[in-house]
Amino acid sequence: MSFFNSFCAKWQQWSTDIDQVLEYCKNDVRSLEFIVKSIEKNKYIVRTTNAGKKTKWIPFVAQLRNVYTCIQQIQKTPPDQAWLTSPPDLHAPYMWAIDYLQNA
Repeated sequence: MSFFNSFCAKWQQWSTDIDQVLEYCKNDVRSLEFIVKSIEKNKYIVRTTNAGKKTKWIPFVAQLRNVYTCIQQIQKTPPDQAWLTSPPDLHAPYMWAIDYLQNA
């Protein structure tokens, strides 16, 4: 079962109200849209750390990348996790996107 199908199955367990699911997804998109527009306008965003400190984050790329480009990059040059005792699976969170792109 793909990550996307698994995610959909979980949503079915969590809620039978499709309007709640759609509203949840719309809010995710709105949040991302706000972040992208802020970066495009100001060339940075301000985020609050867990400790409550405000920090300026400046993207290290001239242009924000799309999902496909990001996936290609992490597959091509994954970060070094040798120092971690239990490294997370870096690829699991985006496997649904690969499934979608391959089957579109």
